[in-house]
Amino acid sequence: MCGVFGICASGKVDVANLTYFGLFALQHRGQESAGIAVSDGQSVRVHRGMGLVAQVFNPATVKEMGEGSVIALGHTRYSTTGSSRAENAHPLPFHHPQLGSGAIAHNGNLLNAQALRIQLEEDGAVFESGLDTEVMARLLEHTHGRTWEEVVRRAFARVVGAYSCGIITANQLIALRDPFGFRPLCIGFIPLAGQPAHVVASETCALDTVRATFVREVQPGEMVVMDEHGVHSAMFQTSNKHAMCVFEFIYFARPPYREALMKSRYINRTFIQPDQSLREAGVMLKLNPLPRSIRGKRLIAVDDSIVRGTTSRRIIDRLRAAGAKEIHMRISSPPMRYPCFMGVDIGSTKELIASGRTVEEVREHIGADSLSYLSIPGLMRAIGRGTSREFCRACFDGSYPVAVPQQLEMDKFQFEPAPAT
Repeated sequence: MCGVFGICASGKVDVANLTYFGLFALQHRGQESAGIAVSDGQSVRVHRGMGLVAQVFNPATVKEMGEGSVIALGHTRYSTTGSSRAENAHPLPFHHPQLGSGAIAHNGNLLNAQALRIQLEEDGAVFESGLDTEVMARLLEHTHGRTWEEVVRRAFARVVGAYSCGIITANQLIALRDPFGFRPLCIGFIPLAGQPAHVVASETCALDTVRATFVREVQPGEMVVMDEHGVHSAMFQTSNKHAMCVFEFIYFARPPYREALMKSRYINRTFIQPDQSLREAGVMLKLNPLPRSIRGKRLIAVDDSIVRGTTSRRIIDRLRAAGAKEIHMRISSPPMRYPCFMGVDIGSTKELIASGRTVEEVREHIGADSLSYLSIPGLMRAIGRGTSREFCRACFDGSYPVAVPQQLEMDKFQFEPAPAT
């Protein structure tokens, strides 16, 4: 669940600064690294690094990147393939022998990355990171075509999996979405005197940040091209089935609530931390009980999901220590029993507390007095759009819309270089 933001405008618009603001709005989608690529109409350059947006960029860096730039593409990373290191930060630069420089920012996860990587290495490609995104970058470099649109269309015809991507070239910003539509992507515009600035973003909240008007979602299997002439689009792949990830609605929803746990605004989201030890430490630092609101009371604690059980168990421990009489957990999604191969960092059933356990066994494990989940039909009613067949619910029911590994496991670090000896 990474964040992608891009903008194509005239030279009168500070595209780097607007992208910087857009990434702040998408910080919740990835906190491990961030980056921005810009083009001045001639070539593409990239600045990326580890940490939050505010840690990777300072005003001087953003100002320098904005000078003369007419296109920008930004990314916030949450790792699902590859480790959390600087070489794996996006946007990832590449160079086509005929068409020149570019960079790609990706939200999703590829299913045939290993097969494509082997084929590309046989063609002479050299890989520097542990990313499936680099597979796409090298694929773009090794695909023949007279235009970028032709290259992108041919390259992504070979790609299988989940991807909502932004691609920046010297004079174009290209947005595309896999034919199933696993991950979100939308387009908008900023009304300006003369030609408007065109924007692409993972979520509409980023459009709001830069005062852009929402136009529509990028359709599954669609490629949208933005340049100095405006916007045009074409379908590059089609599918009879759409399968947007239903967890997008669960994890990124913003319902109102009353606080009995004070949340530290200086601690990142714990579920999307790259390893378990960081998740456990993060929960302890992130949530602080208010004993006056808790002592002697029977509490109903509501959370969007239970994935590994780390947060729920620690919260219940802290609420009991603060004097809660009873704690009843209510989860606004079904039990997660199956791994995700489409862009959420759950690559094995071993990581899922509900896999192989009954609801009662999960309740005992987290220490609640009672535990109830929302049903799948209840979830679909709560989302309130489309039909259940239009969404991927595989993490709940194991019904994957595409072929996945039979052992139901994915090695997140399969492309990482072996440690030096």
